[in-house]
Amino acid sequence: MAGNRGWFVDTAYTSAASVSERSRKTWVLKNILEEIIMVLLDPLADALSAIRNAEKTGKQECIVRPASKLIGNVLSVMQSQGYINEYEFIEDGGAGVFEVSLHGRINDCKVVKPRFSTKLADLEKWEKRFLPARNFGALVLTTPHGVLSHYEAREKKIGGQLLAYVY
Repeated sequence: MAGNRGWFVDTAYTSAASVSERSRKTWVLKNILEEIIMVLLDPLADALSAIRNAEKTGKQECIVRPASKLIGNVLSVMQSQGYINEYEFIEDGGAGVFEVSLHGRINDCKVVKPRFSTKLADLEKWEKRFLPARNFGALVLTTPHGVLSHYEAREKKIGGQLLAYVY
């Protein structure tokens, strides 16, 4: 048994330091590429997590990048519901950034994944699933009439796709 130890190679603990130089460069490049792809998958989720983290640390302002129309529309719904004070688009030569003035009223805000399609009759089911209590918080939907809260969608009697929730 002792003579067979040299025949087996433990590959479970292979790291960049234990492989050849050429393989190490390939390994590092693959890991960097995975990190870049992971960061850029969902800009709306990144924006809401930046706002949530800034709220939890007690900051008065938050920078959201990259900016997009969808993120701007979600921010306007959050502003109309009273969860943020103001937001401003700042051109930076690229996609731009949003500077968000925080109110201190957000307990949680997240993206709904996958983006479920919902009818007007099903809004209460999603409200029970994502919000902690009745009339506390807001679901954000994208509808044919634009990005709306679930309160506005009920008034207009339309459904849409769930984007996010905030309370």
